[in-house]
Amino acid sequence: MYDALPFMAWLDFKGDAKAMKNTQKALDYIMQTWLDEHRVKGDQMRGDAINNTRDFLDVLVMMEKTGQFSSAIKDIDTTIKALALTQLVAGVDSMANTMVWVLALLLDNPEMLAKAQIELDTNVGKDRLVEESDIPNLNYLQALLKETLRMYPVGPLLVPHEAMEDCHVAGYFVPRGTGLFINAWTIQRDPNVWAEPDRFMPERFLTTNADMDVKGQSYELLPFGSGRRSCPGVGLALQVMHLTLARILQAFELKTQLGVGVDLEECSGILLSMLNPLQVLVAPRLPSELFD
Repeated sequence: MYDALPFMAWLDFKGDAKAMKNTQKALDYIMQTWLDEHRVKGDQMRGDAINNTRDFLDVLVMMEKTGQFSSAIKDIDTTIKALALTQLVAGVDSMANTMVWVLALLLDNPEMLAKAQIELDTNVGKDRLVEESDIPNLNYLQALLKETLRMYPVGPLLVPHEAMEDCHVAGYFVPRGTGLFINAWTIQRDPNVWAEPDRFMPERFLTTNADMDVKGQSYELLPFGSGRRSCPGVGLALQVMHLTLARILQAFELKTQLGVGVDLEECSGILLSMLNPLQVLVAPRLPSELFD
């Protein structure tokens, strides 16, 4: 409604704007408290840096203390809090969601689960844990993750954009300033692009769609967006998700409860989540000493 009648936005009928401002203040207070605690911790750590483990905030505080931030940054506190918050909000939930979806899809297709584990056993073995350096050799595992991101992009509408000028799209007039969303979910299930788009087929990324990139270079596949407003953490996210999935599949046998199928019903929201929690039975498949 506010797009059609912008002058009504200030009325805030439902109180959404007020609630968001209050949440922002509470969140900023929490982040500032963490930052202050890490500054104190940093002062205490400098005398014994070797025996202290640093986290992300510690590193940012150290950069501040050593003058590594650009002189153009006027508000260091806001910069540090924004960087730290990005790691929490934009990383943890999205990667966890994707992990749930890929495991659900594998449990729904046990032959694919077995194939991924055979690939791990062949390329890595069972006498050591899979490492990040092993991932380039695990082509099927990479295809599994690509296909999951295609079918269930974490942010199905990507981040909002705005029309920079008046234009016409598919016969519709879009005035300058209109809020725009890119429906990645629909793009990535377009039957004109994808064969059997609603079917989980990791093999497509080893054959006909092998050259498609998930980092925004292929407009048919945009789980992280594209261009200047794409996800800034895409590189880290892919590293973490590949290694996490590989470790789980290598270390554990995964099964559903006897006679219970996998419910793949989606839950609508900002993030594309499963409506019902995934129930998994796990058992170790590696020697016990590797779990120490």
